[in-house]
Amino acid sequence: MPPLGQHAIVVGAGIAGLVAGRVLADHYAQVTLLDRDSLEDSALPRPGVPQGAHLHALLAGGSMSLEFLLPGLQKDLEAHGAVPLVGGLDILVERAGRAPDARRDLGLRSFSLSRPLLELSIRRRACARRNLRIEGGVRVREIRIAANGCVEGVIASDGSLHPADLVIDASGRGDLTLRALETHGYPLPRTTAIGVDVHYATGVFAIPTDSRVDWKGVMTLPPAPHSTRGAIIAEMEGRRWMCGLGGRGSQAPPGDLVGFLAYLESLYSHTIFRAVRDAELVGAIRRFAFPESYQRHFEELERFPIGLLPVGDALCRFNPVYGQGMSVAAIQLRRLSELLEDAPPPAESLAKRFFEIAAEVRETPWSTSALPDLVFPQTTGERPSDLYPQLAYTAALHQLAQSDAQVHALLNSVLSLVTPRSALFKPELSARVRALARAPRELPMEPETLRSIDTELVRELICSQFPNWAHLKIEPVQPAGWDNRSFRLGTNLVVRLPSAARYSPQVDKEQRWLPHLAARLELPIPSPVERGAPGYGYPWSWSILRWIEGDTASLERISDPVRFARDLAGFLRNLHAIDASGGPRAGSHSFHRGGDLRVYDAETRRTLEERRGELDVEHAEQIWDLALGSQFESAPVWLHGDLAADNLLVRNGVLSGVIDFGCCAVGDPACDLTIAWTFLPDEARTAFREELALDPETWRRARGWALWKALITLDPTAAPSPTASERALRVIEELLGSPEV
Repeated sequence: MPPLGQHAIVVGAGIAGLVAGRVLADHYAQVTLLDRDSLEDSALPRPGVPQGAHLHALLAGGSMSLEFLLPGLQKDLEAHGAVPLVGGLDILVERAGRAPDARRDLGLRSFSLSRPLLELSIRRRACARRNLRIEGGVRVREIRIAANGCVEGVIASDGSLHPADLVIDASGRGDLTLRALETHGYPLPRTTAIGVDVHYATGVFAIPTDSRVDWKGVMTLPPAPHSTRGAIIAEMEGRRWMCGLGGRGSQAPPGDLVGFLAYLESLYSHTIFRAVRDAELVGAIRRFAFPESYQRHFEELERFPIGLLPVGDALCRFNPVYGQGMSVAAIQLRRLSELLEDAPPPAESLAKRFFEIAAEVRETPWSTSALPDLVFPQTTGERPSDLYPQLAYTAALHQLAQSDAQVHALLNSVLSLVTPRSALFKPELSARVRALARAPRELPMEPETLRSIDTELVRELICSQFPNWAHLKIEPVQPAGWDNRSFRLGTNLVVRLPSAARYSPQVDKEQRWLPHLAARLELPIPSPVERGAPGYGYPWSWSILRWIEGDTASLERISDPVRFARDLAGFLRNLHAIDASGGPRAGSHSFHRGGDLRVYDAETRRTLEERRGELDVEHAEQIWDLALGSQFESAPVWLHGDLAADNLLVRNGVLSGVIDFGCCAVGDPACDLTIAWTFLPDEARTAFREELALDPETWRRARGWALWKALITLDPTAAPSPTASERALRVIEELLGSPEV
């Protein structure tokens, strides 16, 4: 086959650039790799790859693609000390609150090694091709594109032109490509980004001669979403461990050895800490920050320069915690090799074909990394409307994999980028997984092995963290909460502990915003006194608040329901009037209270369908459709988010306080109006509506919120008490019987 061109240039001699050069060497007379670093024949980190001193994973799919393109590479790696890994057997995976993942041979092989060793081994194999050469110390400033839309070559920092028929941009984040498109009037690709704000610190430790561990690596996964702290350790060449700590935002790991070890010791598992606490640190602790994952949708572009191909991080960049980047690049370039070998497209359509292939390859790694990242409330980026059902499905899939070796092997194959993610949704497997998946509207429930939240636990936490209150009496608050468990501490305080991980972000929010709200409200609300830390098997932060006297609201305790309704409306007017600037916008932390009802559209319609024959589904669907058809177009306001009778206090027959602001947010106040149907009798409901004087559209959305809440509470497994589902049925009957708004 004649060559496709005389000269191809690859900008960047990292992993993606080296593999791209090897692919092009089969199809171009001469291939030149240009890199700003002076490349030495040694396995040492280099300035142009600042993350090179940190832990890198070569997944099985990436290892297989590299071996396909560079036969003999795996033997080279093993000869130079890379540590062979048996998938599922050699890496211990630890998850908060449950036993480590089952360890079994899952049939895939990969390597644990340093990034510099991998890069050096690939470089040596690639340079064995006589028509491929590397020029170090060359900084490329610009990609030159002619008036006819064809690439002419690249301009170096000294102004010299390096002509080429094809230019591969493997320089990193794709800045050269984006500048070239902008300079020459081409459209820029749409970008999907997820802000993760990951910080990590890495230390290399000499493995002690008396080490007796039964693993080659350990992953201590962060107990999402309340904490982002996690760690990973893996054996590498030279009988060393590379240990990395990861955290997001304010939970960034430190850069000194003392702080590094203390961070490790603070994790729920001490497996890694015990391994390295007495090991010798080799070199210094190194730190790195990763702001966001992204994928650029080049496949959507109708116009693109002929002879230009961005690869690697220029196309997509993944949270390094999942170790996918190098492997994705290798798989994409293997697919490019197959494309050029089987039926090379014309030069003008090469980019389009490659971008389509690259988009197909990235679908699995993007889905398997982006979805877990969206669990954390501080992650930015658009969340899919079915996020919680997807998370429930994933949790159930992992649960099934622990008891079924075939499912475990399939899941490992997908996560190793050998098998596409679609294999996890085949009908037979999907039916088994969905049978295990519960609570689809929220995060999966915590494992049963989580320690019980009882008086004994609270006593241990108080004695260890706040010994000045150790003498105070502790007793559970009745009725028991659902999102949180509350215990009275003495006469003036209450201890409040999240009951599951999905409620733990509320602690940060309440500590930050309750003092702000309390100072501006006439009725008493909880005010934080102290913040507690995890301990004694309890994995989340917790709060000590001021106790508010009063009894839980009930119609029997209210002397005048109409006055009660007007007082409650006055509280809401006051709350909604507080300046909402900088407040937490409605989202996963508030379970989307104050946000768009469409988040729960699929769940509501599915539940209605399941109740067909029991309820007037057609009428309920009309109420739901009216709610979805209404838009909130006013300025967002502060809202309580869970204004139910259990969160209202009464003294001497009148409203005396409002508690439980865990779902508070800034957004649409409609969700605060559901109490009109869930608690207030007819005359009081009328007074409530008159006092608030809100527009009909807001009340339509309020009916939608009330319908959704009642429907999900019909399920006894999701209800906080057996009688709650009975009350929910009465609420639905009330909604169906009340006049249209």
